[in-house]
Amino acid sequence: MHYFKPLLKRSHQVFVADDGSIWIGKESQKSRKIIQSPPPWVAGLVSKLDGEYTLPRILSELKSERYDVTKCDVHDFVSALASCGLIEES
Repeated sequence: MHYFKPLLKRSHQVFVADDGSIWIGKESQKSRKIIQSPPPWVAGLVSKLDGEYTLPRILSELKSERYDVTKCDVHDFVSALASCGLIEES
């Protein structure tokens, strides 16, 4: 599925653990998704899933922040979040 301006579900929160893992979900632990040892660009990407950025703009922003990330990386990661039910279209 193609997302023009992806948005993390508003009911979900993002937590970055001390070990660098990222937790996305509701406060209930049952609904959290944990991304173990993500690449450095993942935290930057997640912060841009606010419904204001298109996927090309997210990629451009990440590259301007000097992350080594590809168009395919961004698309695949957003698709994976969507398949977990964490993304909605703004």
